[in-house]
Amino acid sequence: MLSRHAILEEMQRRSWVVRLQHVLREGNGVVDLLLKTAVRDDFEVHHVDMPTAGLLSLALADFVCE
Repeated sequence: MLSRHAILEEMQRRSWVVRLQHVLREGNGVVDLLLKTAVRDDFEVHHVDMPTAGLLSLALADFVCE
C-alpha cells in the first residue's frame, strides 16, 4: 500500500495541474459533519443519494463564505 505522500507525488508527476489546499475542518462544515458521522457509525464507504437538509444548508454556508 502506498503512503499518502507517495500517492500525491505520483499524481503530481502526471500531465495535469494539481493544486493542493489545506482547509481546516472548521472551514468546511460538510466534511466536518460527514467525518463526525463516520467516526460515530463506522468506517465503511457510504454513498449519499440525497443529502440531508443539514448537509445542504452547510454546503450553502460553505459556498457563500468563499
